[in-house]
Amino acid sequence: IELYAHRRPDRLGQLIESIIYMIPPATIFLVGRENIFNLSAYYFDQNNSHSDGAFVGELLTQSSISVGDAYWVHKKVPDPNIDLSDVKDPSELHKLLTLKNWDAGVLTMIDEETNIGTVMLSGGDGVGRKGSAVNTGRNGSIVPVISQSSMAGVAAAALSAARTRARRSSSSTSDISAAAARWKKARTNTKRMVEVKLPQSRHMHADKLLEVATKHLRCISWDNMSFELMSSSAGGADTFNLSRPVKSGEQIDFFMSHSWHDNAEKKWVALQHHVAQFKKAHGGRSPTFWLDKVCINQDNISDGLKALPVNVMACKKMLVLLGDTYRHRLWCVWELFTLFSFQSERKVHAKIEIADLNDLNKNRRKAVVIEAVGAKNISSKKNLVKKAKSGLEMLQTFELSSAHTYDPNEEKKILGVVRAVGEAKFEEAIHKLGRLHLERKQEIHRVGASFRAVGSRRNPALSTFRMASGLGLR
Repeated sequence: IELYAHRRPDRLGQLIESIIYMIPPATIFLVGRENIFNLSAYYFDQNNSHSDGAFVGELLTQSSISVGDAYWVHKKVPDPNIDLSDVKDPSELHKLLTLKNWDAGVLTMIDEETNIGTVMLSGGDGVGRKGSAVNTGRNGSIVPVISQSSMAGVAAAALSAARTRARRSSSSTSDISAAAARWKKARTNTKRMVEVKLPQSRHMHADKLLEVATKHLRCISWDNMSFELMSSSAGGADTFNLSRPVKSGEQIDFFMSHSWHDNAEKKWVALQHHVAQFKKAHGGRSPTFWLDKVCINQDNISDGLKALPVNVMACKKMLVLLGDTYRHRLWCVWELFTLFSFQSERKVHAKIEIADLNDLNKNRRKAVVIEAVGAKNISSKKNLVKKAKSGLEMLQTFELSSAHTYDPNEEKKILGVVRAVGEAKFEEAIHKLGRLHLERKQEIHRVGASFRAVGSRRNPALSTFRMASGLGLR
C-alpha cells in the first residue's frame, strides 16, 4: 500500500503529461492542418497589415516642403472669369477647376517656429486664361511658371532668410537689419506675396501613426446609414456621432471606397443589394463600414487622411463602389494603392469586392430608388436606369495622370509616393483588377443564362417570372 501511494503521483503526472502532448496532434486531426495554417497566417497577416498601412501613411507624411517648391494657395473667392459649364474633357475640367479656386506660386520662406510659409504668387490676375502662369506637366499635373527675374527674387529671399536664421545667436542688429533690407528689396520685385499656414506635422513615424490611427479607429453600422447620408460629402459633428470607436478585438467588415461625385442613388442601390447578401451569409447580422465622412473627425481632416492607409488595412474587405468618376479621384486610387503596395495580387483580389454602378439590375435599381426617394420623384431619375459603359471596362484603361484631388498640394504628395513605388506597375495592377473582375462577372452571367435556360424548359412560368422581375443571376 505504501509503495502504491508512493508511485501514484508519478502515474498521475505521466497521465497529465501524455494528455498535454496529445493536444497538438489531436487538434490537427480534428481541425485540419491546412485550416490551422490558414488561421495562423490570417492573424499574422492581420497584424502585419496594420503596420504596412502605417508605413504607406508615413511615406505620405515624409513629403517635405522646401523653399523653392511650387505651392498653391486657395482663393478666398473663386475666379468668376473661368466658366466650367461647357467643359466636357475631364483633364481640361480639372485644370480649369484648379485655376478657378487656387493661385499658383512658389514658397520663398518658411518660418520653422510659427510654421508660416511665404508664397510668391505667379499669376496675378492673368491666371487661368490665355498667357497664364501655369503649364500642364508631363504627368498631367499643373505646374506654375515663374519668370527668371522672379526666380532671382526667390533666391535672394531664401538666401536672406537663411542668413537671418544662422545669425540669430551671434549677429549684430545692423547685420540683421541689412538682411531684412535685402529681403524687403526682393519682395518689391515680385507681383504678390502671401503668407499661408503650412501643415503642422509634416512627418510622422510609422509607429506613431499606427498608434494614433488605432486609437481613433471608428466604424459605422449599416443600421445607422441612410440614403441621405450617402447623398453628400458634407459632414460635421452630427454625422461623426453616427460612428463609434471600434471595440477591442473587433474588425470592421468593409472599407467603403467610393467617389462622392458618383450617382448617390446608384450607390445606395448597390449597398442595399450588397448588405442583403452579407446578412444572408452571416445569420442576419448587419455589417460595419469605414466611411470617411463619419469616421474622420471633420475638425481635423488632415490627420484623419494621414491614417487612411491604416484604416484600409484594418478592414476585412474593401467594397469598391465603381462609378464613372471613381478612376479620376486620386484619393480613391490611393486607397487601392495601399492594398497593392505590400500584398500579393491574389490577396488583393480576395480582399476587394467591386460593385459596378453601371451594371446594376434595372428593375432592382428602380425599386430601391422608389423606396429611397419616393415614387413621385422617379421621373427625374432617368439617368439612374440609363445603361452606361461598364466601370470594369473603364478600369482597364486607367491612367494615373488622369486622377486628381481638389487640393493640388495633396495631389503632388500622393503622386510622388505612387511614382516612387512604380507608376507603370501600379497601372497594370489596376488594369488586371478590372479585367479579372469583368471575366468573373461574365462567367457568372454565362452560368446564370444556362440555369435560366434549363429552368425555362422545366418550368417556363417560373423562368419568365424570374427574368421579368429581375431576380435572375446577375
